[in-house]
Amino acid sequence: MTGHADSPREALERLSTLLGSEMNVSPRDAVRMIVSSVDLLVQIQIVDEIRRVTSIARLGKKLQDGEPVLTTLWRYDEASTKELPAWKLVEETEKLS
Repeated sequence: MTGHADSPREALERLSTLLGSEMNVSPRDAVRMIVSSVDLLVQIQIVDEIRRVTSIARLGKKLQDGEPVLTTLWRYDEASTKELPAWKLVEETEKLS
């Protein structure tokens, strides 16, 4: 699936809203459906006029306090050059609430 958002976190929020509004799914059930069916979120942005993968995040399969947990695994290194792109391993975890 392709969605448009400024971050993996925002993509999850938009998907949850879409399920609620278009398919009449409760927010709680939308979160459960997303967590059970989505493993990774890959964000692509245009950097230096080239499409680049700028973030790869893993969606946890267990809820924490009723909320999904998103772990950013890799992030595009903005200090890298157009000729030699680089990514950083970050593994930052955040609870979506």
